[in-house]
Amino acid sequence: MRRLPLRSFLLVGAVVCVATALGWYADVPLPSAATPAARTGSGSAGKPASPWTESRPNDSSGRQPSDAKGSISSAASPPTSVEERLRETVRYLASDELEGRGLGTRGLELAAEHIAQAFKKAGLKTDLYTGTPFQRFSISRRLVLGDSNRAELVSSKGNPLALEMHQDYVPLSSSRAGEFDLPLVFAGYGITAPELGYDDYSDVDVTGKAVIVLRREPQQNLAGGVFNGPVLTEHAYLVRKVSNAVGHGAAAVVFLTDSHTLGDSAAGSSEKDPGQVSDPLLGFSAGGHRADRKVPVLHIRRAVLEPVVRSAAGKSLASLEREIDADLTARSIALDGWRLRGEVSMKMVGREIKNVVGVLEGYGGLADEAIVLGAHYDHLGMGGMSSLSPGSRTVHNGADDNASGTAVLIELARKLGTSDSAVRRAIILVAFSAEEAGLIGSEYYVRHPVVGLKKTVAMVNFDMVGRLRRDTLNVGGIESAVEFRPWIKELAAEYGFRLVSSPAIFGPSDHLSFYMEGVPVLHFFTGLHQDYHRPSDDYDKLDYEGMRRITELSAKLVTRLATDAKRPQFTGAFESLAELVGPIRSETARTGPRGPWLGVVADPRHKGPGYAVRQVIKAGPAEKAGLQAGDVIREFDETGIRQAADLPRCLRNMQPGGRVPVVVERHGTRFELEVTLGAR
Repeated sequence: MRRLPLRSFLLVGAVVCVATALGWYADVPLPSAATPAARTGSGSAGKPASPWTESRPNDSSGRQPSDAKGSISSAASPPTSVEERLRETVRYLASDELEGRGLGTRGLELAAEHIAQAFKKAGLKTDLYTGTPFQRFSISRRLVLGDSNRAELVSSKGNPLALEMHQDYVPLSSSRAGEFDLPLVFAGYGITAPELGYDDYSDVDVTGKAVIVLRREPQQNLAGGVFNGPVLTEHAYLVRKVSNAVGHGAAAVVFLTDSHTLGDSAAGSSEKDPGQVSDPLLGFSAGGHRADRKVPVLHIRRAVLEPVVRSAAGKSLASLEREIDADLTARSIALDGWRLRGEVSMKMVGREIKNVVGVLEGYGGLADEAIVLGAHYDHLGMGGMSSLSPGSRTVHNGADDNASGTAVLIELARKLGTSDSAVRRAIILVAFSAEEAGLIGSEYYVRHPVVGLKKTVAMVNFDMVGRLRRDTLNVGGIESAVEFRPWIKELAAEYGFRLVSSPAIFGPSDHLSFYMEGVPVLHFFTGLHQDYHRPSDDYDKLDYEGMRRITELSAKLVTRLATDAKRPQFTGAFESLAELVGPIRSETARTGPRGPWLGVVADPRHKGPGYAVRQVIKAGPAEKAGLQAGDVIREFDETGIRQAADLPRCLRNMQPGGRVPVVVERHGTRFELEVTLGAR
């Protein structure tokens, strides 16, 4: 059970909200949030005077593993300075060999082994889980492609053209599994919009057939057009197109990338040599995760379908698109003599992931208390829904996010583990996995801690600490303990930092899992940048001198936390849900002018564009207007909401009592509501 009511409003207006898929294809449905599976692991609360059963291993040999797997450094000889060690650690973790450290990848396993060896070499206790440092658990089961997928196009002459999966086509996750053998129909954009006077199904019968539909919408270059030009409407969404096709009796849906998405030059060349056009296939999960999978759903490359459509329609796909754009009249046509047959195979699988945990033991009367130091070591792999380079299938190396924080964590292990000064409280270092999937690794840890959370006196988190600019260091959570602000101000001055502080709930990273359980937290962060969640986040762009200073400051801070007789006093920054999505004010400011209030709570696991609503406050303005939990706010007062932080910014310009149009997405459909703002 969650012990604090504060957990219910996790992540309001987070300034570092992982605004995934800002440029993500607008015709792809919003993803379901990743949710952890039932937590079945075990952990010790650790209440005896000395909770550790063995002494710390002491490896003083200085030997360096020569293999890449788990190696402490990729250099020919061990680096000798802090900055060199930080650089070598980041260079290895952010190398192409580690495949972007995506969940389920060999690269993430290599990263875990690397961290485990580094912890052991630093003298940490690393045999906590059946003789290993790996706190293993499974995240929610996911749908993946099975082993018997096949597809082929068959002409009236009976000559089948076998399609190669991932090269010519891919089934989508909204597909029904099973075999199919169906006649083909070209159904334009697959849109029925009577309010706009447009219907691709008006003059064609698709009952029991596989419909080929273009992605997106007509007239995408016409800003003042019926479909709003580049600002796509709800009719562009894949899930909407599938539902519409099924509603007209279609037995399968085949998506085809439109020429606008490919680019004008590609559209022209596709008529002459379609095989030379770059036409990336959608990812399997682009179809969404619908429970009512009714028909097979595929994405087939344009080069494969071009000759099929041309042979039956007597003109190219590009010509048909231009004609539709010209007069907004459907050009749907039965592709006589052509059939699509094959099979869609899918299965549910679970994924085992692991946190990497090492411990420095405490001594004396405070040995049963602990400080947790954390950093997540996973990233985005080859991109996908969370990438800000839409459509990219390139290694996202994640040097700053978060090889930088992991490198600092490893250096702290070395610095603290080899220190001659003993600490009174235990120091638990945790490299978290699945942070990018929704803080899953840290949420698992707080439910299965090495030392119980009542004995965990503080948590310090390092996430994106590699891009120090103008000596500006952002430290979140300073308000979470009364002692933190003077300590951090003193240390920032000592190490030459310009301190910027923010509430703990600002910045959705692993410290939040601890904060919402009543543990004082600090979150070190050096800011967003143009390489965030893109393939260009590489090791050579980091400021290693800045990382060294952050490491040294943190070592001094952690030593104080581990040795002071008095533990930090937790102070919840927000008393109740009354502070949600509105002006965040201090106690002394509450007597001032009242600010606007909407009354919604953000969903911290949402990884797509928009502000996902986790909870609607009872009798609040949002509930009165008809908003529901699970809705995604896409526009507020005619301003696009690309990430959670956009909504509080919009509210700052409003007045209580104002009537505001809000565009909401619910189950793949967009509609508009009007909200009358309250006051708080």
